[in-house]
Amino acid sequence: MPESSFTSHSVVSVVAGAGILVLVFILLQASRLWYRPRFAVPLLLGAVLAVLGMLFKIEHWVGTNWLLTVGTLAIAGSYGNWFIAKATKTLLSYLKLALMLSISTYFLALAWWPAGVPLTVGFGRLFFWAVALLFVYQRWIRRPAPEPE
Repeated sequence: MPESSFTSHSVVSVVAGAGILVLVFILLQASRLWYRPRFAVPLLLGAVLAVLGMLFKIEHWVGTNWLLTVGTLAIAGSYGNWFIAKATKTLLSYLKLALMLSISTYFLALAWWPAGVPLTVGFGRLFFWAVALLFVYQRWIRRPAPEPE
């Protein structure tokens, strides 16, 4: 039986990448991004291509790297354009951009540089938790200053 270069660790990485992508889209669903089809459509198409690329990777089919690359570039490009078009940018906006870019580099590393996957996963975790914690803090923990009497 020939040795496969795609190990069970790689399958776990691909499944984790798909899970991260789903979590990011859950976080983004509350955004105003979805009301602008010129940003949302390429983002969704990129996500579909990236997930298809991950499924192709698991099945060892031809075209995996190109599907992942095109999907990733569509995701990064559409979110980058959305970020540029935003009128006001907050810390959370910059952290979400960093999260999307780290996820994009993860998929590119998965396609073209498997040795770089652990590094990109580390950055992805860092930015995911930064976004999640800041979002929870701003949404539910921070209380407005009391009104002077």
